[in-house]
Amino acid sequence: MITLFDDLLDPPGDIAVGAKLMDGCFTPDNQQLLIANEGDGTLSVIDLAQRKVVATPRVGTG
Repeated sequence: MITLFDDLLDPPGDIAVGAKLMDGCFTPDNQQLLIANEGDGTLSVIDLAQRKVVATPRVGTG
């Protein structure tokens, strides 16, 4: 689970991601947030405008 904050630092809500969240980064255009989930070997792709996970590809563990 991650919590996003708006520009006033108000949390608009939580977003469920995969197991054992490891790290994250923004795409170069700042439209998506990528979260590496070590526990299940997936990548949560979050669309920041929609505030939801739009893809969860398997990427492996380790």
